[in-house]
Amino acid sequence: MTLAADFAIACLLLRSFKKKPNPDGSLPSKRVKEMWVGLFEVGDVSRSWNQRRWKVIRDFLSSKGHIHWIDRRYQYGQVINGEFVPGIACKFSITSEFADLLDTVAEVADVVTSSRGGASFRDTTAARFTPKQGDGRFLIPERYPIRAENERLFWKRAYEACDMLCAA
Repeated sequence: MTLAADFAIACLLLRSFKKKPNPDGSLPSKRVKEMWVGLFEVGDVSRSWNQRRWKVIRDFLSSKGHIHWIDRRYQYGQVINGEFVPGIACKFSITSEFADLLDTVAEVADVVTSSRGGASFRDTTAARFTPKQGDGRFLIPERYPIRAENERLFWKRAYEACDMLCAA
């Protein structure tokens, strides 16, 4: 297995997360890791999780404009006054155009698999599956140090207020 296999696994997961995102729009690497590890443990994928490979794939997709960034800031959880305060995860998903391309590729793979008994893209028109530059901006996650509990509460309330406005 190679980085190409990792890329395919990442696309599978990102496609799934696009269809069923976290309610707040976040996509913590921890969620990706848990799903990937779960697939590995049941034998559905043969490559184990690797944070560095995930970063390379995510950043590559971002450089090609296939990630829609809502908020690229993150902050690790920390213990404050003996109590664990959760961190903040980046908020992003793949663009709708890239998700549509992945859906098309999956449909063709289903047809090829069912008609031939095995998947092969060698005799299909590869150009139609080559994604053009997306309209997303090339961003990478940026650590956002929150120095005080009151600042963390401010950002938590701000996100909650935005969620309430968007839900209305």
